[in-house]
Parts: sequence; C-alpha cells; structure tokens
Amino acid sequence: PYAGCGQFNRSAQSSPQDFLNLQNAARAGVGVGMLSWDSTVAAYAEGYAEKRKGDCQKVSSGGPYGENLFQGGGGISWTVSDALFSWLGEKQNYICESNACKEGQPCGEYTQLVWANSTRVGCASVTCEVGGTFITCNYDPRGNLAGERPYLGCGGQAGGTPPPTSDKVNGTETNGNGNGSSANSSNPSRNGSSPAILPIVLPVVTILALISAISIYIWRKRSSPKKKLSSWSEDIEDIKSVLLDPSVIRTATSNFSEENKLGEGGFGQVYKGMMPDGQEIAVKRLSEGSKQGLPE
Repeated sequence: PYAGCGQFNRSAQSSPQDFLNLQNAARAGVGVGMLSWDSTVAAYAEGYAEKRKGDCQKVSSGGPYGENLFQGGGGISWTVSDALFSWLGEKQNYICESNACKEGQPCGEYTQLVWANSTRVGCASVTCEVGGTFITCNYDPRGNLAGERPYLGCGGQAGGTPPPTSDKVNGTETNGNGNGSSANSSNPSRNGSSPAILPIVLPVVTILALISAISIYIWRKRSSPKKKLSSWSEDIEDIKSVLLDPSVIRTATSNFSEENKLGEGGFGQVYKGMMPDGQEIAVKRLSEGSKQGLPE
C-alpha cells in the first residue's frame, strides 16, 4: 500500500519532497534553516529500513547520523504524514526554558527534527513482512547533543554553539574561544599604539562593510522561499495544541469506516467520530492526490 522513498516500492506519495515539506515548515516555525535531501544519508536510511522489513521493530540503527523512527501496526496504510506528525507531536513535551523533556515524556524526535545544525536528511519507508509500516529519517550532522539546545530561543544558542563568556582574571579578559587580551591594552594613550593600529583597522572595516553588503543581498534573494513557508509555520503553530496520534483518529472513526462517512469535499472525505472522552468530532481525510498540504 504505502511505499518508501528508496529502491523498494517507490511511490509518488513518498518522494523526497513529501518528507521535506512538513519538516521544513516546522523548522521555519522555530526560525531554523531548511533541510536538504542528501542521497548518501538516504541510502543509509534505505539500507536500515530494509533490515527492519522482517520484524518491523522500532530499534535504533546505532549509526553515525541522528535518527527518528516510526512503526505503525498492521491493517492500516500508514503515510509519511503519520510519521512526521507523530514526531511533531512531541513538541508539547519539550520545555524550551530548561531545554528538557517533561518528566517521563519523550521529546527527542521533535528536537532532532528541528535541530538547527542538522542540515541534511534522508528518509525511507517499507511495508513490513509481518504487517505494518516502518519509517526512518536520518539527519546529518546528528542532533540531540548533551548540553546543547536545538534552536535559538529561551535565552539559549542554536545548535549547541556555546554562549561567549567574559572572565576577568588578574587583569586579563578571555572570550569564549579561549583567546586572551590585556584589559589595559585598550587605552591607546598608555602605549601610544594608535598610529600603528590605523593601517590594520581601516582594511578590516572595509572588508566587513563588503561582507555586510553581500549578506544583505543574499538575504533578500532568499526572502521569497521563506515567505512561502510562513503560512505553513503559522499552521504548525495553530495546530500545535491539538496534535493527536494518528491511531487515535483512526480508532475514533472506526478506521474511517463507510458507516461514519458524512460526505465528501473537493480534496477528501469527511467522517464523524467519537473520542475516548465522549466528544464527537468531524475529520477530513485528504485524498492521496491532494496537494493542499498543511492549509487543508
């Protein structure tokens, strides 16, 4: 039914872009750069998915990359979106201020997905021989490094870059990379070094001005793609409080049974359902060919 982004049972629904779209929308929502598809990382993901095809166990590969895994039970045609929303659902368990998961709750798959320093990704999906679906995404460089934050925010640094420090010991000021300079040498009147510094400072200022101009030009050139992602980011923010495990929706609607079908719209069918707490819901299931994405 559903195929992976690799050499086994490839389908249009599992193209690299299907894996990238939702992940990049979530990353844009927290202000980090987009992931790009990497064939080497994808080949690793495909190889490991093939190994898990026999037992469909959600077990880490122990490889050199960051890794998110999804295992769906038999009898249901699981999709890429099911896996990605499962990982995004862990956002509610991540406490940004303390850079930790809520006690007893997982959040590592969410933090890996939005890890700023992870810039390349490769994913794969297989239908298991024992029934069910196994989906894996690998990230390079890997994230979830001890003592580091996934992204800028809450007073932290993105992707593990330590904040600069300034320690004054015996009149010496040391910055974050360990380079020291005398705290007294900043006063040119004491050592008469101002004329010698000018020939060095002027070229440096000129180079910095050129770099700034080039950076502004590149930023403007790239502004359009970011605008395209903004609507997805807003949608991610809007739905973050109501993300549900796909299996809960399927159970509530009796696996989208015909008896629960209310009607059909332009991009999918609408079903009624009953949540475990007795609340009645209406669920729109997008058709396989829909390109509406998060706006739907």
